[in-house]
Amino acid sequence: MDKIIFSEVAPYSDPDALRNNLFELLTTYDERFSKRGIYAQTMGELLTGPFISFVTSQFRDLVEMLMADVSVWKYYMLHQNTTDEAAGAMRVVHMAQSAEPRVRELMERHASDEERHSRLFGSLLLELGGDLEEAPEAEVQHKWQAIEEYQEDLIVFIARVHSIEVRSWACLTLYIDLLRMRDMSEWPPKTLSVLEAILQDERRHVAYTGMLLHDWAEQGRSDEVRSALVEAIHQTNAETWRDMSRMMEYIGSICA
Repeated sequence: MDKIIFSEVAPYSDPDALRNNLFELLTTYDERFSKRGIYAQTMGELLTGPFISFVTSQFRDLVEMLMADVSVWKYYMLHQNTTDEAAGAMRVVHMAQSAEPRVRELMERHASDEERHSRLFGSLLLELGGDLEEAPEAEVQHKWQAIEEYQEDLIVFIARVHSIEVRSWACLTLYIDLLRMRDMSEWPPKTLSVLEAILQDERRHVAYTGMLLHDWAEQGRSDEVRSALVEAIHQTNAETWRDMSRMMEYIGSICA
């Protein structure tokens, strides 16, 4: 399924909206999805718990402040996403090698999407006058070697990817909604279409990783799935709070 069409209501707006949108997305993606299973119970608890960073008003306010100046947004969002998406693709490719054929195919498509996203973010960065810094060959080889040496249980890895994709889905929706309310004259004409294309891929990434975890739980690995999701959501949430701290430091530095 390439395009998932469902009634989405600002998943970044509050914890209940995020949970409800997630369950609606998975129901649309695969009719086998059950809200009574371990996956749904666990995600429902985690996403509606206290201090979920990327559905807070503080997060939305910080993002809106960063987007008030194109040069700031260019540096903080586009540059970071250009590099993050490329690195994510390498990790997914590496972990796909140990997966069964059906899962490997899903993961390899995911990796291809991430590589394309890196190029798309990079193209926006260049159009806004930014630079794409090419890493030295030795640094690239070191990073790839670290990825090749990386060992992780597949359930733990997919749970971590799932948590990151849920955050990306919420964040991209926020970016698009904020941009639609702004004067876009300073932005490349293709900005919204690029972000919307990436968002559609992110929805599919959320859906397939969620259904993998859903199915593994139903197949008798519920304890592993629950444990992996708890660890992954907590880790991604903590990282986002730290990112918010860096956002504030950056804003402080340019105001000094």
